[in-house]
Amino acid sequence: MNPLISLEYRKAFNDYLRRGVPIRLSLKAEDLGHQTTRYIWRTRGDPQVCPSHIENNGKLFAWDNPPETGHPGEGYGCRCTAEPYELGTSEYANQTISSDINDATPQWNTGKFLDYFRTGGGEAVTLSKTGNLAGLIFYFFYAALVIVLTRRLLTQRERRNSVISPMGSPGHISL
Repeated sequence: MNPLISLEYRKAFNDYLRRGVPIRLSLKAEDLGHQTTRYIWRTRGDPQVCPSHIENNGKLFAWDNPPETGHPGEGYGCRCTAEPYELGTSEYANQTISSDINDATPQWNTGKFLDYFRTGGGEAVTLSKTGNLAGLIFYFFYAALVIVLTRRLLTQRERRNSVISPMGSPGHISL
């Protein structure tokens, strides 16, 4: 639906201009042609991400019902993003490795990709054949592992009487 045609959206926009009343996010999503009113919270996955946003990472939220931290990117200096949620297509990262990774050696570099683009005859090539499958898998598994370990550490910190001490000493908490 075109936002210029929608009477409800035009009224909401006039209220915003005249009175400062925010336009409902669900109305924006519907009128701007977005097919989803929900999103998946995504962080950058680096050490600068604040703990509350790490907790939100990968979770599903509705635009009209924000989490306590607000929507991604709203906080000062927040670099988080909202990935549109579409049933059946947004679950791509929940995959299980069911076989060994047999990458070709050596791993293709940019030059090899360009050579194949020019001389490959348009034939499809797999990540395994290029030697890049393992790197891609481990990149995403590493990000997921960091999130899990950070969540565990935050849970440990929240416990009142927990003491994090060097390994092997009494009171050691293993992650």
